[in-house]
Amino acid sequence: HEMAKAYSDAKVCLIVHAHAEVTPGEYHRLSEIAAFGCILVVENFADKIGIDRYENCGGLIFADFDHIFETAVQVVEEIDDDLNSYKSTRRHSDWWNAGVKWETILPEVFNIEVPSLGRDE
Repeated sequence: HEMAKAYSDAKVCLIVHAHAEVTPGEYHRLSEIAAFGCILVVENFADKIGIDRYENCGGLIFADFDHIFETAVQVVEEIDDDLNSYKSTRRHSDWWNAGVKWETILPEVFNIEVPSLGRDE
């Protein structure tokens, strides 16, 4: 309960998982924290398509491990300079709360139409 309150009060949440190793992203770590509404500053990982979606739809900010703390400080300073903008960025938590629509991520990224596999029929 106290951890959930801390996340919901935070302006920025850091996720450093690999400590400078190139690894895939871990959706469960992102989705567990992002739904609280803090701006996630995340260590870069190998999933470039995921990074694109998480930045554009989920409002995440990625940084190399060596720069993650200065990136977080910069984000906090930007929030403090323009609190109204920060409040509007919290809309990204709605995207996380709605759940990632995995079946549409690749078609949206590559702007392609995928034929139905008959699952909805």
